[in-house]
Amino acid sequence: MKKTRLFKIVLSIVLTGTLLALNACSVNADDTLAKISGKNADYREIYEFIKEKCKDREWVVYDGIDAKGVVYDVIESAALGAAAEESGSDFSTTNLQEIGVDEGDIIKTDGEYIFILSGNMLKIINTQGEKTELISELELTDIGNGEMYLKDNRIIIVGNDYSFASKAENMGEFSCYAGTVMSIVDISDKTNPEVISTSGQSGYYNTARMIGEKLYLISNYSMFYCDPDLSKPETFCPVYMRDGEFTVFPAEDISLYTETDNAGYTVITACNMDGEILSQKSRTTYTDNVYCSKDNLYIADTEFRYESGSGIYSTVISKYALNEGNVEFVAENRIDGRLLNQFSMSEKDGLLRAVTTTQTNGLTSKTDSEGVTWRNETWQSANLIILSEKLEELSKLENLSDNEEVKSVRFMGDYVYFVTFRQTDPLFCADAADPENPKILGELKLPGFSAYMHPWDENNMIGLGYDADEETGRTGDIKISMFDVSSPEKMKEDDVLLIDKYYSDVFGNHKAFLCYKEKNIIAFPAGTGYYVFSYNEKGGFKQESITEFEDTWPDFIRGLFIGENLYVISDETITVLDMADDFAIISAELY
Repeated sequence: MKKTRLFKIVLSIVLTGTLLALNACSVNADDTLAKISGKNADYREIYEFIKEKCKDREWVVYDGIDAKGVVYDVIESAALGAAAEESGSDFSTTNLQEIGVDEGDIIKTDGEYIFILSGNMLKIINTQGEKTELISELELTDIGNGEMYLKDNRIIIVGNDYSFASKAENMGEFSCYAGTVMSIVDISDKTNPEVISTSGQSGYYNTARMIGEKLYLISNYSMFYCDPDLSKPETFCPVYMRDGEFTVFPAEDISLYTETDNAGYTVITACNMDGEILSQKSRTTYTDNVYCSKDNLYIADTEFRYESGSGIYSTVISKYALNEGNVEFVAENRIDGRLLNQFSMSEKDGLLRAVTTTQTNGLTSKTDSEGVTWRNETWQSANLIILSEKLEELSKLENLSDNEEVKSVRFMGDYVYFVTFRQTDPLFCADAADPENPKILGELKLPGFSAYMHPWDENNMIGLGYDADEETGRTGDIKISMFDVSSPEKMKEDDVLLIDKYYSDVFGNHKAFLCYKEKNIIAFPAGTGYYVFSYNEKGGFKQESITEFEDTWPDFIRGLFIGENLYVISDETITVLDMADDFAIISAELY
């Protein structure tokens, strides 16, 4: 295994632990779902708030890791179930949650060129089948953990800049060790890409969304190391940057969420294709998961509190109207449970639907012949919650699973599909057509669980996950299933295929999944290979191709198609397969 891949795995584990640690005890025990406070403030109020939160901070140790020694950085959660945008062209596009709401990725194509972001290098490939070749490279020295957006003759690359603070010469010292940056690259000349503008903001990159020609950038800004000075707002407020010039967020663009114990911000900036900052908003809370429709942005923060001796999870959701780049706060509320990822939320007709896992942790006692012993017990269950346009709770279905957590969610119109797991995989279908009276229509129990769900057509849905032992719940091979959901009350598994691998990048990133029924192609990385399947009702799944990378263990494996050619891309090679000729390899080159 490459050191970089091992580092990513370790970092992900550490960051997950850190996130839980920093959110621990973040809400008072007497809070209720409706008790949410938030208001615009002046610099003095912000200063007092941040100073109080930083004072005598009690650092929490999680699994032996001192949160004080770990940089807080949120990696976007695994995205489960996506709706691919119909491009109208004969090439694949990024696998999106919402049509018309673009998401960043490390590979993009316009149908003629392939753009690859490998580490800090932008590589442009001219796709000519067997004559496919690298035609240019651009080094991006100040962006790490990045992804990109493609729009006409512009590429926008977003990621972390760990030298962000050192560039703020016009501001002196301020409490921002790293920032989120956005570099706009002109690709009018594909042989000579050029950075034409750079913008940025405080905090570590969380995610971004592009709607039309507007990009919305979201970061998490920790203030635990700050030394606030009332006369210098840059020491306790977020800043933004445009082409090297740094400016403090105006106080009126910062709102206080006073119920948190965290010292930090969610930072939101809207920009156009030239890098001009259109609006910015910030809020004194962190963001775990982000969901975006064409009209609204929802940020969600998981909180943990003790109540009657038990630890309880809840989630604060904040809603922002986007208004063509003019970001405005709309509403906020706290709901029961924790979200799995961005696909746990979906907006329809202005209402937000959310699937959560209610989880309580507590100590229980048991008396035996040797005395009283204590043990920690966890109880989990699934919920479906529907919120109004102002995020008021309209309805809730709760306790939908017996001590099982949510493993994947997929919204399809009025139907809500979600999978829970402990030993077996109950696939639930709920009808949310009446938002004040949702109801469970059906349940299908199978061994293992689906960690990713994707629509095949209006009557069938793909599940990608793991097989498991029904007695112990121990997971085994990767499993791909085709579910017949034509009758929600009588869902069934039409076909299943096992793959002798232990992990797929799809479980951490929905954009690694390639699925187009028009091409009869279902493709994804698993282990050190890239697998391609077809499907028909009579024969089920058929394996069409495997491209293996056993000797290199690449940092990433992705696939896309242009016409009848499938391009399998790693951080070092690009392999071209002819889909019309039984996926025969017609080119395999280092780039």
